Amino acid sequence: MPIDQNTGKRRQATETERITVIEKHAEGKNYRQIARETAVSKSEAQRIMKRWETTKIINPPPRPGFKPKLDERARRRLHRINEQNPHAPLRDITANLNLNVSERTVGETLRRMNFYVHVARKKPFLNYERKRERLRWARERRNWNNFVWRKKIFVDEMKLTIGQGGGRSLVRRPPGTALEDRYLEPSFPDDKTTVMFAAGFT
Repeated sequence: MPIDQNTGKRRQATETERITVIEKHAEGKNYRQIARETAVSKSEAQRIMKRWETTKIINPPPRPGFKPKLDERARRRLHRINEQNPHAPLRDITANLNLNVSERTVGETLRRMNFYVHVARKKPFLNYERKRERLRWARERRNWNNFVWRKKIFVDEMKLTIGQGGGRSLVRRPPGTALEDRYLEPSFPDDKTTVMFAAGFT
């Protein structure tokens, strides 16, 4: 292989050097002569000519690189584990995966799978029946005109909470899915003191 003049380390032959080797070999020069006239070693010139004579390809195929630590089957399993509990910390996900990989590898794999860590949106807990009731209420009023709506009073409110509250939880989810149920952090009544301020307007 050629030697880099700046670093003194071996490097791959360039495409121009490979073409030069092929041309000089076509002129009838042997590998020793080619090595003296170019920066390509004798063994490298032999490999270039062997590849050219068998495949007619000048450049070698790309190297496969390192084998990924998580194969396709392991990535599918990781996807299922994260979807089952997107609020789980990375150490628990890694432990449930039951493979000899680090938390950093698992985290990087999840990011490549489009799962990123966000602060979970907080939303009052609604069961299935409450959601159906709200949807029914909205559908009954979707055809109301402005004259009907002007007769209604709209109410807004603000909540002031006094006391110690828990920290916000993290969730690992794809972008644009913040309001999906499994990525939300449901809020429930607790022992903290809460003062409500309400106002109505037409």
